[in-house]
Amino acid sequence: MIKKLESAGLGYHVSAGETEDKLGSIPLRQLVYRVHPLPESMRPLVWDFGQLTDHTEELYTAQMVRRFMAPSTPGLASAIPATGTFDGTLQNGAQASCIAKVLSASQKYMRNQKNECSFVSLRDVERAMKVIVWFYSNSELIDQVIGDEDNVRDEDNDSSEESSEEESSENDKLNNVVQVEQ
Repeated sequence: MIKKLESAGLGYHVSAGETEDKLGSIPLRQLVYRVHPLPESMRPLVWDFGQLTDHTEELYTAQMVRRFMAPSTPGLASAIPATGTFDGTLQNGAQASCIAKVLSASQKYMRNQKNECSFVSLRDVERAMKVIVWFYSNSELIDQVIGDEDNVRDEDNDSSEESSEEESSENDKLNNVVQVEQ
C-alpha cells in the first residue's frame, strides 16, 4: 500500500527504501505510528472493550443524527427555517432515520474494504453530520449559484461576457462562505 501511495506522489519526497531510520529491517517511514511496550505495572489495568456490534453502532449513529437535528442544539434543525422540510419534528421523523441508515450502511461498506480505508469510527458520523449541516445552512446560496449556472447555459453566446461576470460574482460569494466556515 505504501508503494502505491508513493508511486502516486503522495507522502514524503523520500521513498521508504532510501530512508536511514529503521526499526529492524522496516523503515520507520512505513509505520503509521510507533508502539512502545506497556510497562508490567500497567498490565493489570488493561481492559479490552472489544468492538461495537452492528446493532449497537446503528443505535449510536441514530442518536448522533437525532442530536444534530434537535431544535435546541446548533445543528441541522436550527440551520433550517421551520418552513423548510427539516423542521422541529424532524428529530423523530423519517428523515433522521433515513440519514442514520445511510450513514450506518456507509460505515459497513468502508469497513469491508481491504485497504487502509477500512478503518471507520463514530467520529466519521459526526464529520458527515457537520457536512450535512453546512450544506443545509448554505442551501439557499448553493441553489442560487446552481440556478444562475443553469441560466447562463441557456443564454445565447452573444451575452457570454456579461454572464461570466455574474457567474464569477456568485462564485465569489460561495467562496467567501466556504472560507468563513473554515
